[in-house]
Amino acid sequence: MNYSELMDKVEGFDENELNNFVSKVKDWALMHGIGMRSKNNFDENSLVVAPFTLFPSPIAKDCFNRAIRAQTLLNKLLHRLAYDPQFLDYALASVLEHDEFTRKLYEIYTEIRKTEPAQRISCGLFRCDYFLHSDGSLKQVEMNTISSSMSGLIHSLGYAHRYVIKQLGMDQHLNHIPVNLALSQLCQGLIEAWKLYSVKRAVIMFVVEDVTYNICDQRFMEFETQNLNSDVRIIRRSFNQLLEQAKLGENMELLVGKDEVAVIYYRWGYDPSHHTDETWSLRLMMEKSKAIKCPSIQYHLVGAKKVQQVLCFPGILEKYISNKEEVEMIRDLFVDIYPLDESPEGEEGYKLAMTQFNRFVLKPQREGGGNNIYGDDIPKHLRSISRKDAAAFILMGLIEPVPCKNILVKQDYVGKGDVVSELGIYGIIVGNENEIFVNEEAGHMLRSKLVSSREGGVAAGDGLLDSPYIV
Repeated sequence: MNYSELMDKVEGFDENELNNFVSKVKDWALMHGIGMRSKNNFDENSLVVAPFTLFPSPIAKDCFNRAIRAQTLLNKLLHRLAYDPQFLDYALASVLEHDEFTRKLYEIYTEIRKTEPAQRISCGLFRCDYFLHSDGSLKQVEMNTISSSMSGLIHSLGYAHRYVIKQLGMDQHLNHIPVNLALSQLCQGLIEAWKLYSVKRAVIMFVVEDVTYNICDQRFMEFETQNLNSDVRIIRRSFNQLLEQAKLGENMELLVGKDEVAVIYYRWGYDPSHHTDETWSLRLMMEKSKAIKCPSIQYHLVGAKKVQQVLCFPGILEKYISNKEEVEMIRDLFVDIYPLDESPEGEEGYKLAMTQFNRFVLKPQREGGGNNIYGDDIPKHLRSISRKDAAAFILMGLIEPVPCKNILVKQDYVGKGDVVSELGIYGIIVGNENEIFVNEEAGHMLRSKLVSSREGGVAAGDGLLDSPYIV
């Protein structure tokens, strides 16, 4: 069965037929929660359709399965790294002087290590992202350890793509779209952390922005969590609200108004622009509390791009994973990544960045999309900062994914184009320095972008929600 049959089906549509068909699909999408609040014309009572592809995009079965198999290994690896202070000290040392955001996080980490922790358990809802390289291999883009979003929207989009295929009378393609339980599994991860807190009246708190645009995705997680366990209560608070309402109790419990917080789930706080001096103090207070953090400060730090680069050094993986086959499975996912500090490896990376910049992408330490630098902008940027400040970045080999044709659907645009797709695999881990209570692969997401686009964040407006079509 050929994936191209789907595109061939609509190639026969004239412009009016295509627009009518897409209009119906957009209505279906909005009625099933594939929406966001408009950033250009905000109204909390209205939604616009989230950008998506009309069809699922092809993903090789072998690569899809490899990514799934690797996730629990990567969960365990990140957990072990996060609970090894010597590793974090070593891995982040060269960026702390030059990256203020990472330094602020690290200062919190340093402060909480001075006393016996009120809470030893961490909760991680991770997502590891990949491109399928032009040589057929699966290559890792990044490991996200905070605010790994879109499971709610992706859950609905899989059903939207099934609706499209049925409307075209091509039901024989339906079994190429894999079942995706990311939403319910990630919510179950929060519930497991809540259970470990062992105070039934305590709440799960979503930390959110002052104005939420990606509201459907966040609310899907809230509502599904309560659907899975009706004993769970959830509150939503912004940093500004918490500055007024949050305090520590006598036993280091986090109190927000009249509520004791069992689990703090961060959907905000992953970018420097999210913080002020006051919110950094708030973050420290919450980190000191008895609440289980998702993520804890050490989980947040282990998601830094510098950690991804250090893992490429010989012998690092072997220190944390004893099985040689598992080490090779993970190492095969990596592309070449260079530091840009003043070490010998960093000098080599800096030279490559200045002379072979089209082979690489320059990345800072933070999450959130829109921060990467490409092509001849790499040497331009490095010349604009001091040689020492280059240590705040890593230089990552540019992955060359294979494009496919699809139809792009946005609020005010429908068009055909060549897209490339990024596969994300979610993972759940809950544990402390001595024991892992939960370690699971937790579904997938796909987001696509035009070949000409350098970024792919859906919430940032660059990417499109997508589903894998397994070939």
